[in-house]
Amino acid sequence: MTEKAEYLADPLSRQLTLATQVIDLRERPVLKRTLPSIDPHGAPVPCVVLADREWSGEMDAVAWRLSRAGVPTVRLDPESTPLSHLTLGIDDGVLEIDGVAVRVALFWRRDFQQRSVRSPAAADPVRTLAAANWSSFVAQLGSVATEVVNATTPGLLEQLRVAGECGITIPRTIVSTSLKDAVTVTGSNRVVVKAISDHWVEGPPGLLRGAFPESVDIDSTAEYVNDAGPVIIQEYVEHIRELRIYAVGADQIGFEVEKPSAAAVWMSPDEVRIRATAIPEQAAAMVRVLQQRLGIDYGAYDVLLTKDGRAVFLEVNLTGAWLWFEEKVLSSQGMGRHLPYWARMLSGRRPVTRSVTNLIRTRYRQALARTCPTDQSRSEPRLGAERDATGLGKAIG
Repeated sequence: MTEKAEYLADPLSRQLTLATQVIDLRERPVLKRTLPSIDPHGAPVPCVVLADREWSGEMDAVAWRLSRAGVPTVRLDPESTPLSHLTLGIDDGVLEIDGVAVRVALFWRRDFQQRSVRSPAAADPVRTLAAANWSSFVAQLGSVATEVVNATTPGLLEQLRVAGECGITIPRTIVSTSLKDAVTVTGSNRVVVKAISDHWVEGPPGLLRGAFPESVDIDSTAEYVNDAGPVIIQEYVEHIRELRIYAVGADQIGFEVEKPSAAAVWMSPDEVRIRATAIPEQAAAMVRVLQQRLGIDYGAYDVLLTKDGRAVFLEVNLTGAWLWFEEKVLSSQGMGRHLPYWARMLSGRRPVTRSVTNLIRTRYRQALARTCPTDQSRSEPRLGAERDATGLGKAIG
């Protein structure tokens, strides 16, 4: 009688079973958001509307800067927004939240997904329906907005196809339900396995696990039982540098990433080193082409630089977090450790936060010009003139 082979979970599924790799936010208090002041004449207030997680440090930093610049901002999140009374007029596009009427001048849906919605409904099927309705509503809110950040949201397969059509170097890639097919990805003795969806798995709402890319030997892929459904299998590209490039409108901000493994950002973040860096022109040109062809305003691009001078495109994350990269750089420079959280968020030494804020302010002004070109009552002060609350002596703009 032959001995039964040991079950070996695929790399992504294995990550989801690790008890140490869980973020539990279920007990975090949910506070209702502060809304803009009601217009004394009863007119809907033109606002920036940001849809993201309640605990998003990125949106906290941007919203605080916008507030200091006099830009009315509404935050929608899957944790607290389901507790609100909300109506939307399809004809006039007026959004009313808990009695405050606003007009969506600019909208950005960053991370508001069905899996994250905390519905107060008692029955499971009703909670599922409510979560689906909230997610669908927020996904379509851009239809009443004057300006939308990232109106298109191309997935990873589309990104790779477009990059290839543009003559941009990408790794050899297949999608398969079996890791045994990795042998068809020639060019390297290792492959990278990654999810087609985003890296986060959530369930129930507030309990997060990660499924980040992992590199494995081709010879060992036949041993894995893949329970993760269709996954992306790419050749491992030997490289001398890895870059994370944030493209924000016309701005590009570069960081160099040094990590011991593909999944280290999630599995061992303390071992990851980040430093600000200039962006080689070849990589910058690649990002400009993809930014235009994909039709996006904001993206976090992962790019490899090879020994023979190639820039290899891996993916662009449309919801890519940037605060962690900024924090890593600040910490490596020994700056801001003595400051409270809110003061660090307002630090002028946050180039991505500054660029995102300026992009939103510019698009907000454009929205106002389109909808009320003669109304000068809502002109806000120049952000660069605001002083940093950290005492570091830097202008925010």
